[in-house]
Amino acid sequence: MALTPADPSRCQAEITPAHSFMTLGPREKPYRCPNKPVVIARENQPGKDGQVGEMSLCESCWRVCQKQMSPGSVSYRSVSQP
Repeated sequence: MALTPADPSRCQAEITPAHSFMTLGPREKPYRCPNKPVVIARENQPGKDGQVGEMSLCESCWRVCQKQMSPGSVSYRSVSQP
């Protein structure tokens, strides 16, 4: 399967709204972050599919990525860099 290239115009993170057991009625679905990206995150090692992926991230999604990923597993570069 072909990987989707990093999008330099919009953050590619998926936002999953929090739901409580008290939430009644329809629940908000996950959506793509609408913010402008500041970095491109790239896997340092191929995933289970044998491919190395990358995605654009805004400032707040980048902070979440840094907390969730193990040190050294992802490298970052500015969106303005080629």
